[in-house]
Amino acid sequence: MAERFADYDVLAKRDTPNWDARTRTVIDARLALQVPDGVLTPTQLATLRMVVHRLCPAPEGRPATATLAMVAHRIAADTCDGSRHYRLPRTRECWTRGLNALEAEARALYGAAFAGLTSE
Repeated sequence: MAERFADYDVLAKRDTPNWDARTRTVIDARLALQVPDGVLTPTQLATLRMVVHRLCPAPEGRPATATLAMVAHRIAADTCDGSRHYRLPRTRECWTRGLNALEAEARALYGAAFAGLTSE
């Protein structure tokens, strides 16, 4: 799929009047995010990394996004946007159960880790 705005780089606007100090602070903090240690098992983290790669691929030639780290921080904080029915599990449990289910299904169907599967 061709990129619609291949020459546009929003980060190039950082030091222009388009970004104020607050915007720079927010974007800098997001780009500096690292995946927190101990939130997920190595297998869960590898699965999440592949899910992010499949759903939100970084365009070639562009800086990596912090999507993986942002999701991992949300899992670590055990918070969510919006509401959650009181009978449903909290955010961390939902994500870990979902990641474990993806891994189990990949192993059952393909005999391989989810993170090792190709798009074919």
